Amino acid sequence: MDQLSAKVGAVFAKYGEFNEAFQRESDRGCAVLVMCAVEEALREVLRHRIGEAGKGMMGQLAPPGAWERLIKSLRLVGVMSDMEAHDLDLLRQARNLFAHGATADLTFEHGDVRAYIDRLKMHKAMWISNASPRDAFTMSANAIMAIVVSRGLQADPMVVCPDIAFGQPVGGPIDFG
Repeated sequence: MDQLSAKVGAVFAKYGEFNEAFQRESDRGCAVLVMCAVEEALREVLRHRIGEAGKGMMGQLAPPGAWERLIKSLRLVGVMSDMEAHDLDLLRQARNLFAHGATADLTFEHGDVRAYIDRLKMHKAMWISNASPRDAFTMSANAIMAIVVSRGLQADPMVVCPDIAFGQPVGGPIDFG
């Protein structure tokens, strides 16, 4: 358990450093950097969860920047809920507006960004209904990361299925009848 606590603590410590930096960023910088930090933490969870069974599979399951695959993979290994996946996808789409609209004059208050932010469920589930769009974005990202990291790093890694020992007794004949 000490090793697990250290791993969870390391992920949160790294995110804490990023979180301080986010406060000084523009809205564009905040959106992009928050999601970079969340992606890094969630990829670590997936790496832990697939363990030796998925050795060498990270590139197929969730290559860097492939948010939809990362979300589906985290759902597949049982560490992300429907609501978390829903909100992470909305956060991804809002982040993409900032990241791919480099010349657009975007803020969290912009109508296109708000269209995603206003549909987030996490911050509302936490009874924070009067949050600014920027706060709703960062609180939802923080909550998803905290929940999935805690849940994911506490789950045992998947194991490689052992080969069947053909020719070895397995407890008697098999009755197909």
